[in-house]
Amino acid sequence: MTEAANAGIFKNLTLPIGATTLQFQLQVTTAGDGDFVSVHWNDGDAMAIIPETALAYDAPLLHEIDLTGFGGQMGTLALKLISRGEVNSIVEFSEISILESDDLDGDGLTNEEESVSGSDVFVPDSDDDSLTDGEEVHTHGTSPVLRDSDGDGQDDASELGAGTDPLVSQSRFAAAMGSVVPGVAASVQWNGVAGRSYRVVRSQELGTLNLDFLQGGVEGVNGPMSYEDPNPPPLKAFYRIEVE
Repeated sequence: MTEAANAGIFKNLTLPIGATTLQFQLQVTTAGDGDFVSVHWNDGDAMAIIPETALAYDAPLLHEIDLTGFGGQMGTLALKLISRGEVNSIVEFSEISILESDDLDGDGLTNEEESVSGSDVFVPDSDDDSLTDGEEVHTHGTSPVLRDSDGDGQDDASELGAGTDPLVSQSRFAAAMGSVVPGVAASVQWNGVAGRSYRVVRSQELGTLNLDFLQGGVEGVNGPMSYEDPNPPPLKAFYRIEVE
């Protein structure tokens, strides 16, 4: 490339969805007077400015430009030789290439798999449910784009933590009060899961963090479980079962 007005390489293309890095070799074959090379994508600011002092004169020098976030875009990639004085500089580009990653966000799903599932190739947890897209698809079989795959009101991560099935709406962790009779022990019931343990807490005001600890380490069994509070408050009480 010889220094001149609008000197540059201009390429119209669609960047690969997995594009991460623009890589090229660059060498000054005829020195200039403070000229520089700039790299542009479309009409935005320069992605990189390489001054002549950073260029190699005796052998090509490798340069890498970050393309993260530009994958899938259509536009013009430009490598320009910018003149700052006399028309005297000559630079040589070689081995221009675009490096790609098949899993841009490192979530365990390839970019192609993300495209099929509708998840975001740049976000490891597309539905923000504390499970990576790869875990959802390959480990649990849940949807990477729905926080609550079975629509039962409990997000997938909570169901997995509780031991319920995040793909079956009838399988959900919920507590219910048994019969409540003044002066008699209050009973709270829930469906348990073997291998889990539970904690029972109580509050006299719904929605507060002022909780009374009643019992912990309640070993789970598959099926109905219950806890009886022998001394419930006289007016009202709210009970919560937590998975430990």
